[in-house]
Amino acid sequence: MKRFLLLFILLNASFAVAELQIEIPRNSYMQGETVQVALNFSYRPQNDITLDDIGVYTIQGAKVPLAIYFFKASDTYYYAYFELPYLKPGNYTFNVGKYFYIKDGLFLEGSNFTIFSIKEAKGDIIAIDPAFIKLDSKDYFSFKVKNNGNIGVNISVSSSSGLVSNSNFSLDPGYNRVIGVNSLDLSKNNSVSIIYGNLSYTIPIYALITREGVTNETIVNVSITIPRDAIKLVEPVDFINLTLGKNDSVEGSLRFRNFFTAPINNLDFGLSDNLNNVVRINISHIAAIQPGETIVQYLWINNDKNLERDYKGKLVLSNKDASVEVPIYINYREDVINKTTRLIENVTKDVTNISTVVPEKKKSRNWIYAIIFLFILAALAFAVFLFKKKPKKESFEDFISSLKR
Repeated sequence: MKRFLLLFILLNASFAVAELQIEIPRNSYMQGETVQVALNFSYRPQNDITLDDIGVYTIQGAKVPLAIYFFKASDTYYYAYFELPYLKPGNYTFNVGKYFYIKDGLFLEGSNFTIFSIKEAKGDIIAIDPAFIKLDSKDYFSFKVKNNGNIGVNISVSSSSGLVSNSNFSLDPGYNRVIGVNSLDLSKNNSVSIIYGNLSYTIPIYALITREGVTNETIVNVSITIPRDAIKLVEPVDFINLTLGKNDSVEGSLRFRNFFTAPINNLDFGLSDNLNNVVRINISHIAAIQPGETIVQYLWINNDKNLERDYKGKLVLSNKDASVEVPIYINYREDVINKTTRLIENVTKDVTNISTVVPEKKKSRNWIYAIIFLFILAALAFAVFLFKKKPKKESFEDFISSLKR
């Protein structure tokens, strides 16, 4: 009986997998390329498939934070694409979590995954955005091609219908080009092909409304899931722990980096638990942190030199999606004289992509006093020079003698 039950479960699971085809055009991709994924359900899912139900995972089962663009093209067809960050080369899986469907009057549960590999970036590396086109009444669109490699790439673009603005061109490393396609026949299934080296992309085009006004497809909006830990503190410490006397003050900077593959917008800095009574920060709001960008926050601790008790709290950088916290402990001791005035000692100075300017130090006025002093010396020297050059007065006898001559 147990063997029969196990066999039944295995067969049911295999049928559930067969009801969903996960289609990825290639078995392997290089870092910096765009991965395209199609989900083809045999039966309409009874639940909405969202970004929470899909994702890329390591073979060990850890989810990889990615900016995935996800579309619903029809009741049984979904489409996703994402640009690969510089992940460790190896095998990864694209997973589709639990979904429910009805087959032969039975309410069933399904899930599936497929394996693909990531290779080290070398040779021709091209990314495209978007990798999926939706159109309503318009018969034109544009997309971007970017060279993420280290060498120039020759690229060829063609469309199944319509006109392409740039069909053949070269792209230098780090550069991108916007390609326009127009005069499409919306009554047909269209696509655009991008060929580079031995590789290619095909961008499917879904028309919402044909020229006759008939609705073909329905599509939901794009959404991106930003992981909670997308921003991290990049310092040799995880927290600040200081012991200060009443008149001791400490200042310094903390660096935070965006480790996600998309910009993170509308972030705020804040201090918890009355830390603002003794800690002052340089910036309170950041409009956006770009992928890989590092920003700097400057702190002054006990700048007014009136510390009289212990403080404990957190410096928080967050928005509705991402958050990072730095615990701060300030221990008050009457008999302590703190010789350290820097927040963090021996911090590496080589930082790239720093976007926030730290406050300027007060400019010294010593140079003003030096100029005044030099001006006085010059005036004295000039007066002495004039005095020495002044002709001597002649006596009356000398004047008479000169007339006689």
